[in-house]
Amino acid sequence: MLKSKKKVLFLSRPLTNTLDEGSKNLVYYICKNFKNHDSIIITNDEFSLPLPSNVKTKSINRMIDSSIDKHSSSIVIKLKLIIITLSFWKYDLIHSFFTLTPLNAIILLITKKIFRKKLLINLPTLDRDEINSMIIKYL
Repeated sequence: MLKSKKKVLFLSRPLTNTLDEGSKNLVYYICKNFKNHDSIIITNDEFSLPLPSNVKTKSINRMIDSSIDKHSSSIVIKLKLIIITLSFWKYDLIHSFFTLTPLNAIILLITKKIFRKKLLINLPTLDRDEINSMIIKYL
């Protein structure tokens, strides 16, 4: 009996054809070499770098243009983006590459609790106050 591939959502800033940030480079090269799982990455509309067939892309530009009001606040946009993204596929794991702000931590905590998703969080930066934050301890 064949075991089905795990599905992994990589949450990062949208990948572009110019990989000009460390987290974008990391996401791209992990996905490019991550052969045993199906992966989904967030890109911009112009993204065209080569990826293996097990990696799918989801353009953030189209989602924002078609479903999010331009006058929404930052938290509303982030929450809608997470809900829209999660509604397309059933992921086994969400791997986040965002700097962990209180807002991002709350969104990830909601995702973990409500959607019952496993999380893997890369922490590019954390200051002393963030390390001691109660929200961080729940993640």
